Amino acid sequence: MSAIRFKLDLRESNTHYAEIEATFHGVAELSELIVRLPVWSPGSYLVREYAQHISGMKASADDGRARGVKKIDKSSWRIDCRDSHTITLKYRVYGHDLGVRNNHFDGSHAFVTPAATFVYVDERLHEAIEVDVVAPPNWKTFTGLKRPVESKAFFVATDFDQLYDCPLEVGPHEFFDLEIMGRPHRFVTWGKGNIDFARLKDHLPKLVDANAEIFGGELPYENYTTIILLTDNLYGGLEHKNSTALMYPRFEFESGKSLDAPIEDDSYINFLSLFAHEHFHVWHVKRIRPERLGPFDYQRENLTRDIWTIEGITSYYNDVTLLRANLISPKKFLDMMAQNIKRMETIPGRFVESVEESSFNAWIGIYRPHENSVNASVSYYLKGAIVAALIDIYIRTESQGEKSLDDVLRYLWQHHAKDRGYPEGALESIIEESTGVNMGDVFDTLVRGTQDPDYTDYLEGVGLELSRKHKGEPGPWIGVNLKESGGSVLVSSVRADGPAHGLLSPGDELLAIGGFRQKGTDLKPRLKLAGLNEVVNVLISRRDEIIEVPLVVRQEPPTEYEIRMREGMTSEVRELLVAWLGGLPVDDAPNTKKVEE
Repeated sequence: MSAIRFKLDLRESNTHYAEIEATFHGVAELSELIVRLPVWSPGSYLVREYAQHISGMKASADDGRARGVKKIDKSSWRIDCRDSHTITLKYRVYGHDLGVRNNHFDGSHAFVTPAATFVYVDERLHEAIEVDVVAPPNWKTFTGLKRPVESKAFFVATDFDQLYDCPLEVGPHEFFDLEIMGRPHRFVTWGKGNIDFARLKDHLPKLVDANAEIFGGELPYENYTTIILLTDNLYGGLEHKNSTALMYPRFEFESGKSLDAPIEDDSYINFLSLFAHEHFHVWHVKRIRPERLGPFDYQRENLTRDIWTIEGITSYYNDVTLLRANLISPKKFLDMMAQNIKRMETIPGRFVESVEESSFNAWIGIYRPHENSVNASVSYYLKGAIVAALIDIYIRTESQGEKSLDDVLRYLWQHHAKDRGYPEGALESIIEESTGVNMGDVFDTLVRGTQDPDYTDYLEGVGLELSRKHKGEPGPWIGVNLKESGGSVLVSSVRADGPAHGLLSPGDELLAIGGFRQKGTDLKPRLKLAGLNEVVNVLISRRDEIIEVPLVVRQEPPTEYEIRMREGMTSEVRELLVAWLGGLPVDDAPNTKKVEE
């Protein structure tokens, strides 16, 4: 029996509460025991203050007598354990926040985030733990935690890092098992939707195979559990060493199609990309990581400028994986890359914050967006994916096709998967060492810089070019983002590069444009009344004061982005392009690759 044991009682999860019993043996030498609850979950870089959902903590000794409990900071409790060999704590956890980083308990299931549920002792983080799950009849527990062979009643974790890395989904759910590359994989869903299990059984193994091939063709785990939470409109995922939790809109799956039918639904492609992303992380972050992301400090932010190296590179490879699994075409892959560039160029904050700075600011940035985020920050997922793609292209062209970003990942797997991780900022030198390509100027521009890259410089090396254009006649634009609330049209943000900057403010209610009532968030019909480069009067309500604001209507930025083949490429460049994409981007039908003869 482990010296630390938890009982997780979910029999009243319909009240949104779980009852926890935590037993700590081996406290005879102590006069007090300090237990803590993490303030964040690894992989999600935000202090979430999980302790706000803990209530009613009580303690007793092995003789059954109550012991004093005193909260000493926001997430720590001091327990009197004098003259005791064992201390048992009982407390309640409230969970009604649907997501992959929080607890959600109701009458249909329980999604348990261990970091939000189980307390630890600083000096005993490396000890083994047992977890006993008590659930309603017919409920089953799905988790990456192991069960001892001789037990059907409890799970075991080698230490708290492993415990906090293994979410539990408990309920009467549908699931299916697949053997992929000789390892058992379990897939479980909660919620209703149009999910097509037959297509998942065909597509997901291909993604696992493609990810494994990048790192040498072997899986680093004994088994893998995928938890899929079907929601109204929530999206997200969180990686773990031998499991993942995914959250996806319930009706955004392709269904009812034959297995050999092309994948045409972008929403379903996004789901496959999400799975590929989180699965890729079993190598890249869970085992290969910046050294500042482990061992973890569960009580405060773990700051690093290298989050882009794990999340950005992974965001690039989640689409590469779809391409190599032959689930999308080379043309579709380039279209997705072009859309990423388009999204990036709608964010003025890209000129303010580098991808390296975005990583360092993750704890106060990406998970805490505000009305001015678009002007002050950039996503290390989005820009990181673009940076990774350009680095891959640069390595391929500079090495004349001898090396690629794949070689860098394999080098990291061989040299940094079992130690404390690679030093802060070391990826630049690691790329140089593993490929022989000098990266100084590239990193100065793409990683440490805030100017847009010259896409032509990179893309022409593989015979491509980026096109920006308008669909039809350019429309009018004032550079605001809008939302509807209670029948009102409100400004949600104002772009720093638009004509409304300094004139309209977030929170303004748009009443009329050019003397006509504004209905809905489509401004073009009203703005067209003035014409491009003409002044239009915008009537707003700001803190209940009616104000008329004159604005100059500008031409909207390009709306159509395309990455396409350049004319007259040499045979050498064509070979580089085919080696990168697996074929030529000449057909946009998924599952079809046109390889140069």
